Amino acid sequence: MLRRVCSGLVLVVCLAVLSACGGADTTVTSLRCSGATDCSVLGPTVGAAFVQKVNNLEVTVDSGPTDLFSLNLTNILYATVTVCAPGARPTDGLLAKCKTIDHVQVDTGSVGLRVLASKVAGLGLIPVELGASAGTAGVAGQAYECYPFVVGGLWGQTAVADVGLGEQWASTLPIQVIQDDTAAAVQAPQNCIDAVNGEVLSSADKLGSNGILGIGSVTLDCGRLCLDNHYANSYVQYYSCPASASSALQCTPAAVAANLQVFNPVAALGKDPANNNLADNNGVVLVLPSVPETGAAKVNGELIFGINTRSTDVGKRSISNQLAIESKRILLGVDWQNSLSAHGFDSYLNISTEYNGRTIYNSYLDTGTNGFFFYDSSIALCSTPITHLSTWYCPPTQLPKSAVLSDGDSPGLNALTVSFLVRDSGTVLPSSTALPGMAGAPADPLTSAASFSWGLPFFYGKRVLLSIWDPDAADPLFSTSPWYSF
Repeated sequence: MLRRVCSGLVLVVCLAVLSACGGADTTVTSLRCSGATDCSVLGPTVGAAFVQKVNNLEVTVDSGPTDLFSLNLTNILYATVTVCAPGARPTDGLLAKCKTIDHVQVDTGSVGLRVLASKVAGLGLIPVELGASAGTAGVAGQAYECYPFVVGGLWGQTAVADVGLGEQWASTLPIQVIQDDTAAAVQAPQNCIDAVNGEVLSSADKLGSNGILGIGSVTLDCGRLCLDNHYANSYVQYYSCPASASSALQCTPAAVAANLQVFNPVAALGKDPANNNLADNNGVVLVLPSVPETGAAKVNGELIFGINTRSTDVGKRSISNQLAIESKRILLGVDWQNSLSAHGFDSYLNISTEYNGRTIYNSYLDTGTNGFFFYDSSIALCSTPITHLSTWYCPPTQLPKSAVLSDGDSPGLNALTVSFLVRDSGTVLPSSTALPGMAGAPADPLTSAASFSWGLPFFYGKRVLLSIWDPDAADPLFSTSPWYSF
């Protein structure tokens, strides 16, 4: 059974707050330049210039979409993707049916490509059609999805597209088209509004990006819950809305087959005839440079597709993505009925973190989180008021910390010690969009004490492998459970 990956996005002005949740999570904070602050003074750029290969994608940390230049978004990883109508590729001379979308946030804590509708307008993407059945309460229509994050979420139709990631392509991929038209007939239903805490993120300004590239640890964005239309005691994720609907009141909760659910774009990448017909679709390798303690204005990195699918870089055409023999793998939990759950700890698709003498079962690595999120009452909080969301840590001096990461279902196995820094997040320079020591905690100690989110700062200076779990894979390395290695 696959679960929905819990994610969260929150845009806050002036370092006000930050939020996290159990399971993988996306959290964003922003800084706004004002008054005497000089936003034109830029910090350094770190990382080598990107070189396009057949199995990689350029990723950057910078100030965000061009129309948000006045916002200094901190620790947000972006990529550029190409979205085409099915069957249309730039190489086919059908450029009018393709659009290149910059500043799409790369999120290892959610699943699926989600782009603003205005960015793909005119492409003629094919809506996902749901037939009249018991799973749609007899209502035939087009699929719409409500996808909550921690604070806020997305509403919009799902459609089929061809998606380009560098030189790699995923064909006929179900994606979500984020509704950013406030005049559209089918606005988010009340159930969705409640699920996203009243914050429907319907613009680049609210989202901090032009979309989300969710490349998490599983293939589907929902799984069995949506296969069975089993939304009892939960929010409704998928709806069937008649094409002629003038209101969400005409939509009904819907069951959606696996092949029609929003799908992990990496898991959908096609085979390469020049590489023994292998597909680079079983995971990713994220490589980011180290960032100075004082921060950087831009970070250059790369996302390498596949694990153990490219052994050499013959002719400089591709990049090796081998898992080193000596590398230790930390396994994410796969037992959704794990006994830990009876005690309020969710190990499913999570790892364990031992910190300050406690084992935190709800832990994860997540590029979509822009800081380290954990609870530690010994670290001073910033002087800004604590809201109902969260706040940053502001220790008087930079604090060296360490924790032990291990398997999700079997805490203590495959243990690795990780060192990290916690800095004063209240002295962020507006020129720095990448900061290695930013950390904070939700205001609710019960929630924060039960989770540990290793956000984007964790990835600075590392080569991190993140597998995608496919129970049907022939290789047990990828069928048994998803895992991290670094």
